[in-house]
Amino acid sequence: MTNGPLQSKCSPEFQKLTPCLDYASAKVDTPTSGCCSSTKDTRSSDPACLCYIIQQVHAGTASLKNLGIQLPRLLQLPSVCKLANSSVSNCPRFSVWVEI
Repeated sequence: MTNGPLQSKCSPEFQKLTPCLDYASAKVDTPTSGCCSSTKDTRSSDPACLCYIIQQVHAGTASLKNLGIQLPRLLQLPSVCKLANSSVSNCPRFSVWVEI
């Protein structure tokens, strides 16, 4: 992830989402309950960090590319985890979203 205050703030949230790596990298068809729980917790505690992580994957940072994370899979997490009122379209209202 790029350096900056959001990286420091969101690093713990990124670590919480490691149970989602197999789903986000298309190694499994469905996310684990731990993945969905972590996604829900991150969305509840700091939705800006969830958006920041999505933005970093979209930007194609080297560290995330090396993990094999696929943006479409990451964007599907709210719906496959059945998180109500969650959409990446809410991200632009947070100051972290950068048009790429």
